[in-house]
Amino acid sequence: MSATKLSDLQGLKDIEGGAIDPSRFAGKVVFAMNVASACGYTKPGYELLKRLTDKFAPADFVAVAIPCNSFLWQESGSAEDVKTFALARADKLLVTEKAAVNGNHPHPIVALAKQAFPGRVMWNFDGRFVFDRNGVPVARFGNSAKPEEIEAAIANA
Repeated sequence: MSATKLSDLQGLKDIEGGAIDPSRFAGKVVFAMNVASACGYTKPGYELLKRLTDKFAPADFVAVAIPCNSFLWQESGSAEDVKTFALARADKLLVTEKAAVNGNHPHPIVALAKQAFPGRVMWNFDGRFVFDRNGVPVARFGNSAKPEEIEAAIANA
């Protein structure tokens, strides 16, 4: 049986390989996005993550960065390099292990979101997903989304 909400997910790992307990998402709105350190979208993508984490209270919101090296190897650094880079730009992020976002074995958070919002993630920072307080995916955005659109989806989740 496949997962229908974030709390159903198993095997989540952070960038250091430690287990992520899905209960940490309980009662919180979650925004997840695939990231890369060496992409033309890196600066605006991390600016968005910083904006969202600054705007929404940490007690009610979790921003998840999912490093992905699938698009022109633009996230090729070590786990420590990825963590340092990500947290220097948005220090309140949960950074997961590197993972694919398409194919047969996408990151579990992305796989869950794509059940509700099917379709390939086309590039770095293009898989932008909002989950409501019950852990159910409620919105998907691509690179062209305006920050205000994403903020509205988070506020209404």
